[in-house]
Amino acid sequence: MKIKLAAIAKNEGAYIPQWIYHHLHFGFDFIEIWINNTTDNSVQILENIKHNHAGVVDFFIADELFNECLKNNYSFQIRAYRKIFEESKNNGFTHIIFLDIDEYWMPKNFITKIYSCVKDIKDADAISFKWYFDEPESHAREFRLPSNFHRLQKNRHVKTLIKISGRVKSIGIHNHVISDGLYSFGDGTIFEEVDADQQGRSAVPRNLFDLDRLKLDDYFILHTIYRSQKEYVASLLRGRPNGNHKEPFKSNRYGYIADKDSISGIEFNGDVSEIYKYESNFTKFCEANGISSLLLIARKFLQLTFEKAVGILRLSPDLIGSNFLPQMLGVRMNNLIKNKIISNGLIYSIDDVKFESSKNILIVTGWAFDRNSSDKVVVVLNDKFGTTLKLLNFFEIDRPDVVRAHPDAIVSSGFSAQFSIDNVNDTIDFCAGGPYFICLCTTGSIKKISLDLERFL
Repeated sequence: MKIKLAAIAKNEGAYIPQWIYHHLHFGFDFIEIWINNTTDNSVQILENIKHNHAGVVDFFIADELFNECLKNNYSFQIRAYRKIFEESKNNGFTHIIFLDIDEYWMPKNFITKIYSCVKDIKDADAISFKWYFDEPESHAREFRLPSNFHRLQKNRHVKTLIKISGRVKSIGIHNHVISDGLYSFGDGTIFEEVDADQQGRSAVPRNLFDLDRLKLDDYFILHTIYRSQKEYVASLLRGRPNGNHKEPFKSNRYGYIADKDSISGIEFNGDVSEIYKYESNFTKFCEANGISSLLLIARKFLQLTFEKAVGILRLSPDLIGSNFLPQMLGVRMNNLIKNKIISNGLIYSIDDVKFESSKNILIVTGWAFDRNSSDKVVVVLNDKFGTTLKLLNFFEIDRPDVVRAHPDAIVSSGFSAQFSIDNVNDTIDFCAGGPYFICLCTTGSIKKISLDLERFL
């Protein structure tokens, strides 16, 4: 048995070392990366690793193929995978799996190697591993190793290890077409196609997915699409692997929020002692391959990519305001940068206004949050002369209904604000003194709202 892992990569230097290290650690025989359209130091990093791992790690500059696909509107990803598969048939490999650099083959116990998994299902032509996303975490550390992603989201899609043979008719991204092929999951269960939306066994049947929706599989693919907020934003500028998308930000991302089609809250822990050794040995791996300083440069490149994304948003603040990009949902951009981006990112509702004449108090209730900041929204009441009226009490209120309507909202976005109204005898007297204005403020946004007294009072 000889198992190969292959990937295409663009500006992934900050992650290539841990991706290679991880899969060598779990027993893959050979790792090959096709670099395309890259401006970071990925090639230098790979040259150093290849020098120390001759016959185990290799890479190829695929710019010519990339440009050909771009010119003819072909899928670069599929073309590259097909070429790699055909070459692998002639080089003695028995199995191959294609993963992205943000995807990791994982055993639940963080001990078992890929060989042990495959030999237990030796008759399968294809072994599919279920896809798990990391969960978005507002305070996540940057450049975490896969061992440090503990809360996952279970998705119906799979990535597939294929047995190399002449019966393979077509190479895909999630699964492949095999003549009279025996398809299996990582636990040996037969992978059947029974639902119309499985797209050639790219996704798990719904009944099977629902049956073990809260269970972490013994073997799975960790897809780290979120990481930290800065890393997520930087990843949006890498574009899609096919290369024929013109938008500045990657369009197949839907925000730094929980994936609506996945099951959240799946916990991964693994063997603590194994994880400790794994993390210690990664540092040694970088030192032994002379890439410690190169890795720092690659991470700096990613920081510059993040800053480039910030620059685009500064020039077009509506992209995080009135023309909000779905990809930016949940990203608290103004918490990540010193010089705040001024935008109209405040989302709000004034639900009720009450005037208690016996106490000369105006009570305003509603909800508000800033899409670009986790700062608490400041609520101010001004009269028609611009005078700020005294705030007596302010209460935060949990509003899960708001989160259901706006997945990037903060749960405690609700409020009840009580203001002192002097020299007013009754509601009619109060209304006659209008108009009054509510101002909602954060460091990057402000909304001035004229209170509709006729509606509420």
